[in-house]
Amino acid sequence: MPRPASTGSRLAACARACVLAMLLLAVQTAAASPSSTRERGLQLAREGRCPGALAELDRVRQASPADAELHLVRGQCLIRLQRYAEAVDALETARAIEPERPGVDVSLAIALYHLEQRDAAREALDRAEARDPERANVQLYRGLMLLDASENESGAAALERARGLDPGYAEPVSSFYQGVALAEQDRERARRALTRVVVDWPGTSWADEAQRILDRLDAPPFQWWVEGTVGTEYDTNVVLRGSGVELPRQISDEKDWRGVWTLSAGSSVFQDELWTVGLMGSYYGTRQHDVTEFDTHYPTVSAWVDRVLTEESVARVRYEFGHAWVDGDAYLVEHVLEGSLFHDFGAFGRTRLDLRWVRDDFRFDTFEVPDGNGTPGLPCSGNSSTCGPPGLNEASARNRDGWELGPGILHVLPLPELPGIENPTARGGYSWSWRDSRGREYSYQQHAFLLGSSAGLPGSLLLDLYVGFKYRPFEHPSTFPDRTPTNGVEYGLKPTNKREREWNVGASLERAIWKQLSLVLSWRYDDNDSTARVFDYDRHVVGLRVKGRLGP
Repeated sequence: MPRPASTGSRLAACARACVLAMLLLAVQTAAASPSSTRERGLQLAREGRCPGALAELDRVRQASPADAELHLVRGQCLIRLQRYAEAVDALETARAIEPERPGVDVSLAIALYHLEQRDAAREALDRAEARDPERANVQLYRGLMLLDASENESGAAALERARGLDPGYAEPVSSFYQGVALAEQDRERARRALTRVVVDWPGTSWADEAQRILDRLDAPPFQWWVEGTVGTEYDTNVVLRGSGVELPRQISDEKDWRGVWTLSAGSSVFQDELWTVGLMGSYYGTRQHDVTEFDTHYPTVSAWVDRVLTEESVARVRYEFGHAWVDGDAYLVEHVLEGSLFHDFGAFGRTRLDLRWVRDDFRFDTFEVPDGNGTPGLPCSGNSSTCGPPGLNEASARNRDGWELGPGILHVLPLPELPGIENPTARGGYSWSWRDSRGREYSYQQHAFLLGSSAGLPGSLLLDLYVGFKYRPFEHPSTFPDRTPTNGVEYGLKPTNKREREWNVGASLERAIWKQLSLVLSWRYDDNDSTARVFDYDRHVVGLRVKGRLGP
């Protein structure tokens, strides 16, 4: 049986327990003291764990209003988190407490720079540089500020000094902006700087953008190209003969073969990082086998100006002048003015927005039809072989001269690749236009829709498919008869406004045969469903052409 503890033993055990409790309380108190919280916050900041550092430092900030280091570290962490306005408040507090403390002025300059307060940032950086010019962050932001002031050579030199002082801090920013600064005046140094970014920082947005700039630097100063095609087509309706309408006596057949050739050439005449100015000329010609009245020559010249808006967006203004001859006679003079906006959505495709104005001046004559007595089906007066409604001036009503204006949108979407299918894309677009002609026959609105797709196929083939639909509600009834007029009898007109629905379906298959030479097989079908039978036609066109291109 154990002996009971003595009174002295019990007192000793109680004393030990009290000492242990006091020690535990002291440890807990020390752990919760402001000084330990401050040290944890500073350590977290040194490790780059700024959200946790700010939480710790904010607990003791009110208790240590004169702690310049605490305010400096808070400001630096707020810069890392891009909370620049709060950073300025913290850093100005630190500077008011200890103006000469290292790191305060340069950190303040960085925060003010990102707030675009350039004058104040420059003053703070001047103070920092006067105190310690051999800091990498001082030279990095000195270089950026000099670039903002268009002092590119001095800015590039400051960025190079920053890289030499501390590449771990300054890169890839210093090399990237050094390359940008020198791109126009010293391309070789710019290439070296940008190549460092591409090689040392692969897979980053810095490397991707540096590679894009390198591609532009390595491109020829003037982009040029020449492209041409030559071949033959078979057209089932050369003259676009309407349903139930006879051909003129001098035209024996609407089906025919023809030779077809095109030529286009263009070049940029001015180019820098933001602007491109270019010129282009083109020519389209046909030679019919039988229906030679429709031999065509159509040259055009155009000029355009491109302006880079962002990394993904480009704006363009283009003007084109064209003059067409048919059967050796002047047929059409055309002016086109177009504004476009291109935007690249990356994996989601590319979009083009257009606003287009066209002015047409048709050079062929239209003719007046003798007036009848006002009753369709009755004989024409005099010796007229045909006559129309009285009071209608067909020569004026069928004048096609006029202008057309309207917006449009086209989007091209990359599709997932499948086995044997390369670079598949889908495209879709819509445009609306309003045409105002001098003659009432050709004034209308037009809604146009387009769907298409292209893809590379096995055997080095390129397939392109499209389908389009146009709806044209005209403003007036047609002035043309509903069918071929009976000889010597007055024809009548439909009282309702003309309407047209046009379908266009096509396909082409292209195969490279030698370097930049390819063979193109094409087919298209046009079907114009019109309430005026003279315009109600369809046709198939099958073509085989050789296509060549020179230039990038």
